[in-house]
Amino acid sequence: MRRLFLICLLLFSTAVIFSSCEKNCKHENISVTVLDPTCTEGGYTTNICLDCEYTFISDEKDPKGHNIKAITVPPSCDEQGYTENACFCGYSFISSYVKPTGHSFKDSVISPNCEKSGYTVHICNKCDFQFIDGNTPALGHTFEEKTSAPTCTEQGYTIYSCKCGFKYTSDYVEAKGHDLTGEITHPTCTEQGFTTYSCKCGYTYNSDFVATVKHDYKKDIIPPTCIEPGYTQYTCDCGLSYRSDFVTATGHILVKIITSPTCTEQGYTTYSCVCGYNYISDYISPKGHTYTSTVVNPTCSEAGYTVNVCSCGFSVNSNYVSATGHDFEKRVTMPTVSDMGYTEFYCKICTASYKGNYRFYSEILPNGAYADNSTVLARGIDVSRYNHPTNAQGGFLPLDWNAIKSEGIDYVILKAGSTVSGKEPTFDLDYTDAKEAGLDVGVYFYTYATTVAQIRNDAIRLLNILDGKSFEYPIYLDLEDASLADIAPSVLTEMCVTFISILQENGYYAGLYVNHDWLYNILQTEKMLDLFEIWYARYPQNTNQYVWDTSLYGEHLGMWQYTDKGRLNAVPNMTFDLNFAYKDYPAIIEGLGLN
Repeated sequence: MRRLFLICLLLFSTAVIFSSCEKNCKHENISVTVLDPTCTEGGYTTNICLDCEYTFISDEKDPKGHNIKAITVPPSCDEQGYTENACFCGYSFISSYVKPTGHSFKDSVISPNCEKSGYTVHICNKCDFQFIDGNTPALGHTFEEKTSAPTCTEQGYTIYSCKCGFKYTSDYVEAKGHDLTGEITHPTCTEQGFTTYSCKCGYTYNSDFVATVKHDYKKDIIPPTCIEPGYTQYTCDCGLSYRSDFVTATGHILVKIITSPTCTEQGYTTYSCVCGYNYISDYISPKGHTYTSTVVNPTCSEAGYTVNVCSCGFSVNSNYVSATGHDFEKRVTMPTVSDMGYTEFYCKICTASYKGNYRFYSEILPNGAYADNSTVLARGIDVSRYNHPTNAQGGFLPLDWNAIKSEGIDYVILKAGSTVSGKEPTFDLDYTDAKEAGLDVGVYFYTYATTVAQIRNDAIRLLNILDGKSFEYPIYLDLEDASLADIAPSVLTEMCVTFISILQENGYYAGLYVNHDWLYNILQTEKMLDLFEIWYARYPQNTNQYVWDTSLYGEHLGMWQYTDKGRLNAVPNMTFDLNFAYKDYPAIIEGLGLN
């Protein structure tokens, strides 16, 4: 009401002023004041002419009314709930009252114990209100008695204990004191005697000490030796001892034994004493061999030579004469309706013969070494320690045999060992890993043997290395070391036959690894090739000429090693020997039940 009165008064004043000056003022310089409406009062604009102070009201607006926000307060155990309605202008009122919910109690019963009374605690689940009632009196202690009897040094007593943990001690009884017995220890050379007094409780003490007695020495005479003096040892039972009465060493008494020189060993004189001391002097140079010579004349296929034998048993061959060579006579067998014709060559001097008209090595290779097939049936490599990378300590690292197989390698011929070094250090590792990768496996043994007896030992050594393992490819003798090239061809041939015969007698499919020079110029090849396989090593000098023709030696030999510079992605920076197989060795060996 007061505001409305002020507005009316302002309007009246404005009208009076305006009526008094409107004729003289155009009211162009107006000051405007805007009053915004509130929740309960309207808004308007006040216009005042700054030239004549003429004032008038415009743009009147109605009150906006309250913008009420309701906030609900829930009831508690002992206070009612309600809704509080409030406007941002400060106006508020309360509505929607709700009765108190009342308490909801949970009871906890505290039982009485020996010293404290019991009671019940009532706690409201919805608020912190609680109260206690139902008091019950304490139960009082119930004691158990435990009596400890007195000992020699400790008094006895009784402990009264209640189950609640409370206890006290009373009824003390005096200690009994020690009941002592004595045990005498007699004096020795080094220890005094005494009496030990002991009680059953473990208490002891020593008393009544007696002085030590004198040492009782026993005499032991030690005679002198060649280098040690003699003496008398005096020893007491207590362990104390000393030496005296020394006698000078006798010195060595030497016996002379003469060893005469032999052809190869020097002579000498040995001086020995019964004490074991000895020395050697008076050396005499070896006499040297005195030979008796026997001449062995050459034959068609074997060189001649002179056998020089000394009386000591040592022998050496010398004065080799080349074999005379065969003087062949050709005999032609003409073809018939059912049989092919052929040419057969007989030596006029010995019994050697062969059939001709073969395309390769026709002059020396009989059917036993032929594959009768020009198709490569399998591709392989041969591996020794030198194909392995090594670690910083020089140990051999394993090869990735799965990766090697993925590059088209079907089989591997592993070096099992040699005459000099024994078993190859990588043999067992390569055998296991190659088998697990699914490759077929064969073996070769590198020989340095120079006699039939030595190569027989090589064969036995190889049998021990192979024991417990199985193989799909042949077991080869590797005969190529330059140190053997001067041995007589007949001896080398007998060595090959001996080695491979021992393997075949023990159930192995055996063969010979040999290169072109040894096959043609050193070995008596025609005597061997009916007996075993040939693994032939020959590397084309002109790759454009051969173009790595995989059938180059097919129909002639079972396996061809065609390069020693092969590369595999699985083992970078390493070269390998690569091979072709023209025979199905796994099927042949399995069919014969060998290896």
